[in-house]
Amino acid sequence: METEKGRAKGFHQSKTLLTSDKLLVQYDPQKQLVISYDVSAYGAGAVPVHKLEDNPEHPIAYAARSLNSVERNYAQIDREGLTATFAVTKFHKYN
Repeated sequence: METEKGRAKGFHQSKTLLTSDKLLVQYDPQKQLVISYDVSAYGAGAVPVHKLEDNPEHPIAYAARSLNSVERNYAQIDREGLTATFAVTKFHKYN
């Protein structure tokens, strides 16, 4: 009985994820593209998203990297610049 409940719960979680806005979509050059990025003291991340008519953002890909020991000593504004460069370099093919 417990196994059936676990399977049903797993199925519903899978169904929820597959219909959520976290699911990756294919790049469409006809749609608006926005690249979002963020940085912390230890890592950087970026995601290109399509803005659709109904206004949610749908991700095309995800990218992340750790900052090395030298980069961790950068000022916040310099880490932001580093991350912007990382994002544009990583996703330039979507231009």
